[in-house]
Amino acid sequence: MPGPGASSALSPDQLDALAAQLTQAATRLRQKNNPSNGNGTTKENLGTASDAAKAGIAALRSLTSPKERFLDLMLIPAAMGVLRVFLHWGALGRIPRDCVTPISYAELAEQLGAEVELLRRLAWVLVAAGFLKQVGTDQVVNTRNSVVLIDNPTLKGVFPISAAMVFPKYFERYGRIEPTQQRGSPWTFARGQPDKTIWEIMQEDPDEVEGFAKSMRASSRFYPISGPYDFSWIVDHPIEDKSRPLLVDVGGSDGEALLSILRNTPGLPPERCVLQDLPHVLDDVAMTRQEEEVKALKKVPIDFSKEEPVKGALVYHIRRTLHDYADADALNILRLITNSMAPDSRLLTVECIMTNPPTPMAAAVDLFMCITAGKERTIEMFERLTADAGLRITHVVPGKTSEMGVLECMKLREAPPSEEVVQ
Repeated sequence: MPGPGASSALSPDQLDALAAQLTQAATRLRQKNNPSNGNGTTKENLGTASDAAKAGIAALRSLTSPKERFLDLMLIPAAMGVLRVFLHWGALGRIPRDCVTPISYAELAEQLGAEVELLRRLAWVLVAAGFLKQVGTDQVVNTRNSVVLIDNPTLKGVFPISAAMVFPKYFERYGRIEPTQQRGSPWTFARGQPDKTIWEIMQEDPDEVEGFAKSMRASSRFYPISGPYDFSWIVDHPIEDKSRPLLVDVGGSDGEALLSILRNTPGLPPERCVLQDLPHVLDDVAMTRQEEEVKALKKVPIDFSKEEPVKGALVYHIRRTLHDYADADALNILRLITNSMAPDSRLLTVECIMTNPPTPMAAAVDLFMCITAGKERTIEMFERLTADAGLRITHVVPGKTSEMGVLECMKLREAPPSEEVVQ
């Protein structure tokens, strides 16, 4: 059903008219394609099919909110970037052309001399966009949309240039493997400064820093802060040490998430909560945030590459941070937090939890994260990552309106064996 912003949605009568148009178009196409009538695939038939498709698209768009349409558009540049890579590699031509016979991601990766994890992530974008079709969880087939690209090599030149568009040259230089380094990521490579990180480059341009900040604030609207997780248990948890930190927001930026949690959790004292981020971020918070709850928070500087300074807190909360990093760096962040946890501590990781294959938006976002050497993850990927960090996922709380979910973890050796993952 249409979202709240779908002010241009069609009326029921208009939808009925579209449905009738689709039925008529299907009837005409069926009659014209009937061999007994001496008809086959003709230009007129294709026109009829096109009219039917346009009517169907119009009907679907009428039921889609503007926000949903905007999110769908995110897939377009992602798909174009991957198509550019696949055409450069000749990947589509290595998948059977009959649109029926599948090939495994592992076999295709071997033929291309590419890492299977990278190949799968790239292919997921084309699956989400309808250029490829996934079979099961680890095979893929061509579609008529991808086959036409094999037959029309001139289409290789129609895609616009962006950070993703340098993928072919990037992989030629660095190899066909996942980008894992903040220096030398596709984004910095596209900017001609591969020896710097994205953050170092952005700091050189104040306008770009502000633009990035605005985009982050805008994107946060799609990922609710005070989502499905119930923090009220913290208030009722028996703790003898009244000085023990109850909630540490690791990399909590301007404190907006922690403020939302406090306001949605009556009885949670802000003076026993900790906001962590880089020193200059905390300085900005002290100067700009006037909320009494934020003023009462303890502010502790943090460096993700160094020891977690707050020891033995009841809850550590890290939101939309791990996806900024490849597996090795994300693992290091988790290990540093794990080392500071007490036996009864919980780690709450708030991230997009991708399906396999991902939704169009998740596939596009994962591709964008790949550009900056980050990574979105499936639940299986999170299970491996947390286990390697000495953690065990005790609960998975899915989001209600998006793929953002909360992974609740405990130290592996202390996690109660009776706990089960809830999805």
